[in-house]
Amino acid sequence: MLCPCGSKKTYNNCCKLYIEDGKKVPNVELLMRSRYTAFAMKNATYILETSINDTVNEKSIKALEREFESVEWLELIILESARESIEFKAFYRTFDGPIEVLHEHSLFVKKDEKWYYRDGTLFHAKVERNQPCPCGSGEKYKKCCGK
Repeated sequence: MLCPCGSKKTYNNCCKLYIEDGKKVPNVELLMRSRYTAFAMKNATYILETSINDTVNEKSIKALEREFESVEWLELIILESARESIEFKAFYRTFDGPIEVLHEHSLFVKKDEKWYYRDGTLFHAKVERNQPCPCGSGEKYKKCCGK
């Protein structure tokens, strides 16, 4: 299976190394990609463990798992990557709604030689009519999910 992060690598040779195997994430772009993959694969523990502001406990895991129930993550596009920040667009669909986009400038912090997500600034964004549909059909959005 290809990794959901968009690297074009298999999951086993990509984000699995960080999410399941516990390998140290060397930079913020790989942390962002692995966190996106964890969202796509509904792995609340990894998301919470890689956030500087969250506590991993049963209550926080259950809360995040409830959010997973209504969202399908479709595509991640990294727009800009710097030493401690990433700008990205993540396309998703709620099970009762259209495809939407999360456009964020995320900030990261390194603590004890480990990278963590700190916070981010959201931008207003929408799926453009003439871009390829994030569902992966190969059609333009306007002729696919944007009908």
